[in-house]
Amino acid sequence: MVPPYKRKRGAEALRRVIVHVGIPDEFEGAEFEVLDMAHIDGLSTPPKFVTLGEISTILGAKF
Repeated sequence: MVPPYKRKRGAEALRRVIVHVGIPDEFEGAEFEVLDMAHIDGLSTPPKFVTLGEISTILGAKF
């Protein structure tokens, strides 16, 4: 269930989110690149989950 947003910009941002189950058609058959540094096997204790906030921070979000 997706929570309702109090601000208009939050609702608009949610409408722009695109989620795919599996591989999207435009990437079917494309060659994938695996980043060895980002692989989960490199962690000493793999996390059970990752929050969207953590991913956003790593990608450069400033909030």
